[in-house]
Amino acid sequence: NIAALKNQIASSKQDLASAQADKEAYDKLVASYMEKIAVTNDLIAELEASIAEKTNEISGKQSAYEQKYELFKLRLRVTHEEGQASYLEMLLGAEDISDFLSRVDRVGSMLEYDNKIMNTLKDEKADLEEIRATLENQKKEQEVLKAQLAADEADMQKKSEEAQARIDQLKSDIATSQAYQAQNEKLREEFEAQLEARIKELEEEQKKKNSKYVGGELQWPVPLDYTKVTSGYTWRTSPITGRKELHNGIDIPAPLGTSVYAANTGTVVISTWHYSYGNYIMIDHGGGIMTLYAHNSQLLVSVGDKVTKGQVIAKVGSTGDSTGNHCHFSVRNNGSFIDPMQYFK
Repeated sequence: NIAALKNQIASSKQDLASAQADKEAYDKLVASYMEKIAVTNDLIAELEASIAEKTNEISGKQSAYEQKYELFKLRLRVTHEEGQASYLEMLLGAEDISDFLSRVDRVGSMLEYDNKIMNTLKDEKADLEEIRATLENQKKEQEVLKAQLAADEADMQKKSEEAQARIDQLKSDIATSQAYQAQNEKLREEFEAQLEARIKELEEEQKKKNSKYVGGELQWPVPLDYTKVTSGYTWRTSPITGRKELHNGIDIPAPLGTSVYAANTGTVVISTWHYSYGNYIMIDHGGGIMTLYAHNSQLLVSVGDKVTKGQVIAKVGSTGDSTGNHCHFSVRNNGSFIDPMQYFK
C-alpha cells in the first residue's frame, strides 16, 4: 500500500530527526563533561603541587626544629654536667658579683631563646600540616567530582552511540523504503497503463455493439445517509503519492461494509483487484458511459453479470491506495473521465 509506505517513510524521517537531535544534545553534554574533567584535572594538579610544596616546607621546618632541639639538648647537657663547676668558674672569672649575675643571665637567655625558636618552628609546622590536610581534602573532593563527571560522560557517550546506531538504522530503513516506494510507483504506473488499455479495449468492444445509453440520471452510489464528498473531480495533490494529479472521480466517506449501489442498469465489465483502486467494479451502461466503484472491501458481482439500477454490487472499504473507508466513484464518457456530479440532480 503506497499510502502506508509513504506514512512509514514520513514517520521514519520524524524519528530520524528526533534521533539526530538527541545525538546532538548528547554530544554537547559529552563535550561539556570533558571540559569539566579537564578543568578538574588542572585543579587536582594545582592541589598536588601545593601539597608537594607544603610537604617540602614541613620537612624544612622539621629539620630546623630538630637542629634547634639538638642544640638545646647540648646546652642543657653542658649546663647539667658542669653544674656548680661552671658557676664557680663564672664566679672566679667574674670581675665582680654584677658581672657574675650577668653571665648567668646570658646562659639562661640563650636556653630560653632556643626554646622559643623551637616552639615557633613547632607551631609553624602544625600550621603547615593543617594547610596540607585541607589541600588533601580538597584534592579528594575533586577526585570524587572527577569520577562522577567521568561516569556521566561515559553514560552520555553510550547514549550518543545508541542514538548514532538508531540514526544509521533509520537511514537504512528510509533508503530501503524509498527504493521500495520507487519500485511500487513504477508498478503503479504500469498497472494504470494496463488498466487504461483494458478500459479502452472494453469501450471499443461496446462501440462495435452500437449499444445505447440506458438513459436517466445516475443513482447516488451509497445510501443517502452519506452524501458528503471529501474530494471532488479536480486537480489536487494526491494524499498517496504527493504529486499534483487529476482526481478522476469523487470520494464519499462511509463506514466499512456500507452497501455500494449500481448507479444505473448495465453490464459488469470489470470486477477485480487493482493496485491503486483495490477491489473495484466497472459497469457499462451503453452509449460509451461507464461507471467505476473503487476501494471496496467486498465485490458482490462478477464480469458479465447484468445489474439493475440500485442493486447492491459491493461493500465500502479501504483497499488499494486509500487512507480510509470510502467509495471512490468515477464516470467515463467515450474514453474520458468526466465530473460525476453532473449526472446527479
